[in-house]
Amino acid sequence: MNDNDDLKTAVEQDVTENGDEELDMYVKFSKPYNFEDEVFEGLDLSGLSNLKASDLNDIEKKYYKTGVASFTPENTTTYAMIVAQKVTGLPVEFFQQLPIKYMYKVKNRVVNFFYN
Repeated sequence: MNDNDDLKTAVEQDVTENGDEELDMYVKFSKPYNFEDEVFEGLDLSGLSNLKASDLNDIEKKYYKTGVASFTPENTTTYAMIVAQKVTGLPVEFFQQLPIKYMYKVKNRVVNFFYN
């Protein structure tokens, strides 16, 4: 094995028994995150696979109301926050107070879900 084999990518992937790659939809935090008297070890984003086109319309409306402009909104942290809020049911404040390291894990998982 060389050093490249030991490197982790931003997206953790599981290989199913038939060899297909599938995104691991659980984002594990390296330390527990406390929010409103509740402790979170990570986030389950498996609800991404249940999103429908009407959900994306709602997400886009919320995104554009923030005033953030981007040619690729699905690549922004703001968009990822709104999507994660939608699939977890957690308030936006949860994501706004999330340590940046964890937010980037969430963002990477959301963005990679859309592009896989």
